[in-house]
Amino acid sequence: MFRDIQILVPREHLNVFKERLGHFHLNATITTSNIEQLFQQQKFKRYTRMKFESFSWNSYYDLESVYQWMTDIATKNSDRVKLKAIGKSAEGREILTLEIVTENPKGKVIVEGAIHGNEWLTTQFVTYLAFFLVYPEKSFNWRLKQVAKKYTWILIPVVNPDGYDYSMKVDRLWRKNRRKTSNATIGVDLNKNFKYRFCEYGGSKDVSSAYYCGPQAFSEPETLAMSKFIHFNRHQLNFYFAFHAYGQKIIIPYSDRVQHIENFAEMENYGKQAILKMYKLYGIKYGIGTIYDVYGYKSSGDSISWVKKTYGVKYSLSFYLRDNGTYGYALPPDNILPACKETLTGLMELMTVRHRSVERELFSSTIFLYINPCTSKSYKNYTLFRGVPVTDHHLEFFKNLSDVYKATFWRSPGLVHRPVEFIIGPNKKRIFLRDAMLKGIYYTTVIEDVQRAFDSQTVKTYVRRNMESFDWTSYFRLDDIYDWLQDLSVMYPKVMHLQNLGKSVEKRDILMAKITLPVRKKRSRPKIIVEGGIHSREWVSIAFVTYFLHQVLTTVDKKESKLKSIAEEYEWYFIPVLNPDGYEYTHKKDRMYRKNMKGVDLNRNFDMHFGSVGTSSRKQDETYGGPKAFSEPETLALANFVKANSKNLKFYLAFHSYGQYMIIPYAYSKKHEGNFDEVHERGIRAAKRISKKYGTQYTVGTAYDTVGYVTSGVSGCWVKKTFSVPYVLTFELRDDGRYGFALPPNQILPTCWETMDGLLSLLDFKTDKIGFNLHSFKYVVTMLFNLLFICVLSIVNAEKVRYDDYSLYKVNPEDNDQLEFLKQLQNSEGLDFWVPPARVGDDINVIAAPQSKDEFEHSLKKRNIYHDVLFNNLQEVFDSQVLSRRKRSTRDLSWTRYQDIDDIYEWFEQLANNYSFVSLIYAGQSFEGRNITGVRINRGSQRAIFVEGGQIGADWLSPVVTTYLVNQLVRGVDSEARDASSDFDWHIFPILNPDGHKYTQDKDRLWIKNRRINRNGTIGVDLSRNWNSLWGVSGGSFNDSHSNYVGLGPFSEKESRAISYYIDSIAPRLKFVLSMRSFGQRLLLPFAHSTEPLYNYNDTIIVGRRAMGSMAVKYNTQYIVGTSKEVHDGSTGSLADWVKHRYSVPFVATYLLRDNGTSGYALPVSQVLPSCEETYDSIMAILREAKFIRLI
Repeated sequence: MFRDIQILVPREHLNVFKERLGHFHLNATITTSNIEQLFQQQKFKRYTRMKFESFSWNSYYDLESVYQWMTDIATKNSDRVKLKAIGKSAEGREILTLEIVTENPKGKVIVEGAIHGNEWLTTQFVTYLAFFLVYPEKSFNWRLKQVAKKYTWILIPVVNPDGYDYSMKVDRLWRKNRRKTSNATIGVDLNKNFKYRFCEYGGSKDVSSAYYCGPQAFSEPETLAMSKFIHFNRHQLNFYFAFHAYGQKIIIPYSDRVQHIENFAEMENYGKQAILKMYKLYGIKYGIGTIYDVYGYKSSGDSISWVKKTYGVKYSLSFYLRDNGTYGYALPPDNILPACKETLTGLMELMTVRHRSVERELFSSTIFLYINPCTSKSYKNYTLFRGVPVTDHHLEFFKNLSDVYKATFWRSPGLVHRPVEFIIGPNKKRIFLRDAMLKGIYYTTVIEDVQRAFDSQTVKTYVRRNMESFDWTSYFRLDDIYDWLQDLSVMYPKVMHLQNLGKSVEKRDILMAKITLPVRKKRSRPKIIVEGGIHSREWVSIAFVTYFLHQVLTTVDKKESKLKSIAEEYEWYFIPVLNPDGYEYTHKKDRMYRKNMKGVDLNRNFDMHFGSVGTSSRKQDETYGGPKAFSEPETLALANFVKANSKNLKFYLAFHSYGQYMIIPYAYSKKHEGNFDEVHERGIRAAKRISKKYGTQYTVGTAYDTVGYVTSGVSGCWVKKTFSVPYVLTFELRDDGRYGFALPPNQILPTCWETMDGLLSLLDFKTDKIGFNLHSFKYVVTMLFNLLFICVLSIVNAEKVRYDDYSLYKVNPEDNDQLEFLKQLQNSEGLDFWVPPARVGDDINVIAAPQSKDEFEHSLKKRNIYHDVLFNNLQEVFDSQVLSRRKRSTRDLSWTRYQDIDDIYEWFEQLANNYSFVSLIYAGQSFEGRNITGVRINRGSQRAIFVEGGQIGADWLSPVVTTYLVNQLVRGVDSEARDASSDFDWHIFPILNPDGHKYTQDKDRLWIKNRRINRNGTIGVDLSRNWNSLWGVSGGSFNDSHSNYVGLGPFSEKESRAISYYIDSIAPRLKFVLSMRSFGQRLLLPFAHSTEPLYNYNDTIIVGRRAMGSMAVKYNTQYIVGTSKEVHDGSTGSLADWVKHRYSVPFVATYLLRDNGTSGYALPVSQVLPSCEETYDSIMAILREAKFIRLI
C-alpha cells in the first residue's frame, strides 16, 4: 500500500484505463505520453576496435561493441586482465567475463550486470567499473585506488546476451532470455531461475509471463553457466554484486521473507553509508532493505539470495540503479555517466567501510549507525560505569567526575545512595579506577565499550509513501521523520494538519502535528501537547512520540476502542523533535550531544526560576541554560505556540530518556506544590499499568523525589506555572541504566507498548466517575489489607526460618500408581519436594516437617513406596554450611566452603583491578535493587561463551563452581586454562538471583524463587522457569504460592529480562552457553519438551557424553546426559532452551551439579571443591570435544 505503481498503457486502451481509474477513485498521473520517443533518444553507438575513446559512458552500446571493447582492454592489459567465456546462451552467444588480477589479493569480487535484457544501464556501469579497475589512476574516486588492489575482480557485464541483443534490435522492453519454452512462447526470467526457493515467490509458472521462472532451477544455459562459474570461484569470495535497473535501491538478501536474518544489520549499515556518499554527489536518494522492505512483496530464485545461502557469501547485494521511475528503462544517455559515477562512489564507500571495520575491529555484526568516518566522534573504548555514593565524600567525588576525569554523565549525581551513571574515555579510565579504589568508591562496569552499544542502534531509511517502511524496530533520521509526517498529513488531510512552529539555530523546521478526530457532536475539546526530542541524544523519546502520534491518528480507521474513545476527547498537538539540529548532530558527529547548536540545554532555557538551581552558566557544560530565558529560537518557538494554545490546555506531556520516572512539577523545589497529590495518584496508577506488561518499574514524584536533585528552567514547570495546566508530567522512558542512551532497537516497541498502556490509564477520566462511596470503600479496604499484609510480612521476616527436626527423605516410586500418589502430595502442608515427581524409578527428595513425619512415613509404607531418611535434623546440616562460609578469609575466595554474594562481587572487583583482560560486567538489577554482576575474561577473542549460576536461591553450589571456573581461567597455570581464556570471550554471572541468594543466607535456607511481591501478597517467581521457551507448558505452577511458580509470563521478572537483554547483546558471537544448577548430576540438553533430536542434538550429545566421561575420571562422579524430558523432569521455560531456540548457539547445556539427591541443597562443604574441580574438567572437555568434531 501507498507505493507508486508504474503501468505502460497502449494508446488505444488509454480512455478505458482512465474510466476504470475513475470508477475505483484512483489517482494517476501521466509520466510520459509517448514512451517510444524516449526510447528513440537511447540510440546506441558502435565501438571502433582499439580506439578506446570511441567507447564512453554518455551513450549505450550494442552487444558486439561491448564484447569488442572487453576483448581490446584484455588484450592491451594482458598481464593483469583475462577475458574468459564461462558458457553460452540459449542462442549460442558467449557469456564473457573480465578477470582483473592484482598482486596478493585478499579475496574475490564478482560483479553481474544485464541479467535482464532491458537493463542497459547495468552493462554500462559494469564496463565503467572495469575501466577504472584497470586504470585506477584515471579515476576521480581515491577510494577505488585503495580497494581495487585488495581483490581479484570478476566482472560479467552481460549475463543475458540474447535478451540484451533482442532488446537493442527488436523489443526495447524484453526482459527474459531467448530460449523457446513452448510452441508460442519464448524466454525465462533468469533472476527467478536460481536454486533458492525456486518459483515460490514473485515468479510465475505461466510460460507467457515476463516473470516465468522456468520449468526447474538452473534450467537455462545462462544460469547453469553462472552457477558452475560461481561454484568454481566460491573460495575467498568476499563480495557478490548484482546490478539492475531501475528503482534507486540497495537490496539485501533474502528476497523471500519479511524477517531480517544473518548479517542484515551490518550490510544495512554499510549500505547506508554508501547511500550517504552517493547522495552528496548528485542529490540522488537511494533506499535500502530487503525486497519486502522496499517494494512490499516477496521474491525467490534470485542470484544474490542463492549465492549468499549456498556459499555463505557475507556481502551479497543488488543495486537497482537510476532512476526512481520518471524514465525507468528509458533513462536518457545524459544520465549514464552521473549514474555510473554515483554508483562507483557508493560501491567504493561500502567496500571501504567494510574493510576498515575488519581491519580495525570497529564494528561487530550488529552495526546499524550512519557514521562519518572522517568527522564523527567515536566512543570506542569509552566505558559506562554505574557508581553509588554511600557517603557525602563519595557524592562529592562523583560530582567532580566531569572536571577531573572528563566524564560525561548519563545519570547525574543527586543524593547519597542514588546511582550515578557516567562514561569515561580510555585516557582517563585507569586513573579513575585507581582513585575510585583508593577512596573506597563502589562502582560497576555497565557497558565496556559504549561505541559498540551505539553501533547496535539501528537507523533505518523511510521510503516515501511506503508507510510500512517506517516502523519502531529501528531509529530514523530527521529527514525521514519529517517525510513520514508529510505523507501522513496527505493520507489524513481531514484529521492531521502539519504546522511549522519556527526555525532552529541552523534554520531547520520545527514541525508540529495537530490531530483532531471527527466526532458527531462538535464541541470545544480540551488540548494535549506532547513534546519530544528536546535533548538530542534521547532517541527513544522521539521514537515514542512518533508512535504515540501514529496510534492516536490511526484510531480514525478503527472500530471502538479505549484509545479511540480517549483520542476523540481531545485536540492533540505533537512536537516529535523540538531540537532538530541537535538530533541530526547526534547522527552525524557526536552520539552523546545533548544541547542545541548554540550549546544551550533547551530544557534549562525556559522562564521558570531561570538559572537559579541545577543549571550552569558555563557554555561548555552540559546543563548550560543560555544567556537568558527563551534566548534560543527552539524554546521561543515552543513558548509562542503554547501561549497561543493555552486556553483549555489540560495535559502537557514531555518525553525524555532514560531512568523510568514520571516527574511532576516543580523541578526547582523539594516541596510538593499545587495539585501534586492528584497528579501523583494518577501517575502511580499509570506506573502500575506499565509494570503489568513487562514488569518495568517506574518511580513517580518530583525531580528531587526521583532523580535526587533540583533544577530550573524546565519546559513542564514553565507550562504549569504560567498557564495553570492541571496535568503536567515528564516521562523518562526506558531503561533503568543497563543501556541508557544506547537503548537497543529491540526495546523500542516494548517501550512504546508499555508507555501507551500507562498513558491510557493516565488519560482515562471515565473510570474516576464510579460512585464515590463504592470506590472509596474498596480503596480503604484494599489499603487496610495491604497494610495488614505488610505488618504480618514484617513480623514473619523478623525471624529466621529454622529447620530443626525437619527430615530429608529419599523416595523412589516403582510404578505409575506410586508416582501419581507422590504428585498428589506435592502441595501438601508440611512437605517440601526438592525435586518434583516426574518419572518412575527416579529418586525424589522430600522434606517433612516434624509434625508431618509420622503421617508421611505411614502413607509411604501403606503403599509400599521405597523411602530412606537421609537427614533427621536438616538444621544441623545447614548450620555446618553457614559456619563454614563465615570462617573464610575476606581477602580471597576459597573453594572449600560456600561463598557470600558480597564477597564474590568484591573478589570480582579485585580481579578486574589486577588483570587487564578481566572486567566487570553488569546485566541490570534485581527486584530489590541488587546488581546482577559478572566478569568478562577476554584476551582478544570474538567467540563468546556465556556461563551463569545461582538462578535458584537455595542453590549455593553453582555460584562456587562458576567462581572456581573464573579463578582457573584468570589465574590457572595449566595450558588448557590458558588456551580457553585466550580462545574465547567469557561472560560469567555466578548469581542471577541475588535477592533469593541473599534471602537464603539471612532468612530461609531453602528459598527457591526471587523476591518480587506478587499480586495477592505472595512472594517470588522461580526464575529457572521464566524464560520464553514453551513457558508454563510443563513442570511449573501457575499458583503464585508454589515454589515452582512460573510468573505472569515469560520474562516477567527483572532478573530474567536483564540477562536476556545481555545475552542478546552478545548473541551473534555466542558459541557456548552453560547454565549451572544443583542438584541431580545430569547434563541436560535442549529441549525439555521433546525426546526428538532437534537442532544439532546428535552432535551435542556426543560432546556431552565424552565430557561427562572426563568428569568422572577424578572422583568417579557419574552424570546422565540427555534432554530434560528423557532424564529429568521435563520442565520447560529454561534459559538454555530459550537460548538454543532463539539464537541457535552451537552448544547449550544445563548442569545439574552434585549430588544425585543424597544431600541435595544440604551438600556438605567437603564436596564443594571436588564438585568444582570435576565440573571444570568437564567444561574443558566440552571445549576440546566440540573442536574435535568441528561443532565450532
